[in-house]
Amino acid sequence: MSIFIPLAHALVARKDLPIPAWLFAWGASIVLIISFFALSAAWRKPRFEEERWRPLGAGLSRRLLSLPVQLFCGVLGVLLLGLSIYTGLHGTEAPDRNFALTFLFVTTWLGFPLFSVIFGDVFRPFNPWRAVGRVVGGAFSAIAGQRPAHFGYPEALGRWPAAVGLLAFVWLVVV
Repeated sequence: MSIFIPLAHALVARKDLPIPAWLFAWGASIVLIISFFALSAAWRKPRFEEERWRPLGAGLSRRLLSLPVQLFCGVLGVLLLGLSIYTGLHGTEAPDRNFALTFLFVTTWLGFPLFSVIFGDVFRPFNPWRAVGRVVGGAFSAIAGQRPAHFGYPEALGRWPAAVGLLAFVWLVVV
């Protein structure tokens, strides 16, 4: 079973690790246990629950979320999503040379959380689905002459849809 652990990652395509597979599995397990223990011991108070919390202050976040920056980042996000889809469908099958795998797994999974801790919410301006939704909503407003009605979130659902979505996503990635 331990031989499948290094192969489960999307960017690892070779079976020749520089260390034995059992040592890789034990090392990865120990790193995960220590990092989760350190996080639970050091982070006692929730910091991201407050909506106004910004790591480098409200001024930088305000500039990051200004309209010109959001327009530029939204267009860039849509272009990068299109490029990722194109290279995922028509690019090379070698996982270490395919732009889609490297960009999505490394840049988005590692880069956005890291930069969000440093600069605040940097995913919001780059979110391609938000950019497309804003364009479609603006086009609807221009054509219909009214703003589309926004539906309220049913409070009875709480955070369960996010938990189920995260569980389904992790299951999909692991399986």
